[in-house]
Amino acid sequence: EAETRFANEALQNAEARAAELLAREGDGTSAYEIRDAMAETMISKVGIFRTGEELALAVNELKALLDDCDRIVLRSKAPGMNPELSFALRIKNMVKLALVTAQGALARTESRGAHFRNDFPTRDDNNWLKHTLAFRTEDGGHELRYKPVTITKYQPEERKY
Repeated sequence: EAETRFANEALQNAEARAAELLAREGDGTSAYEIRDAMAETMISKVGIFRTGEELALAVNELKALLDDCDRIVLRSKAPGMNPELSFALRIKNMVKLALVTAQGALARTESRGAHFRNDFPTRDDNNWLKHTLAFRTEDGGHELRYKPVTITKYQPEERKY
């Protein structure tokens, strides 16, 4: 019964959000513009090679894009299947995930695996041999927590190319 209630609540929330998007007028930001800005931020500042300064800029840019998601204006109000509406309903969660990724990368002051921090070029197992987890908070945000890595058959070692 609880699963049905949660599913119905999710459906009602999505329908309300769709109705809100369809009713909004003006020349606001499009969901596609937000997607393009998010992609540019992630590629240019949260890529393989990164710095704390770039990651902090990315976090700020993504927070601004998250705010922009609440001001999306659809260019198409077409009835029936509307790809722009469908995408606009998903973009906010995409930006939230990008923001969590950037904040996790900013917090991790080391280089590990395929990610290299120019300002922290060495691996730091004493402080960072742990999983980064993100949890949703009551206010709709999130917080980072950490979980120790369970080492089994293979001992962790630094990648050397």
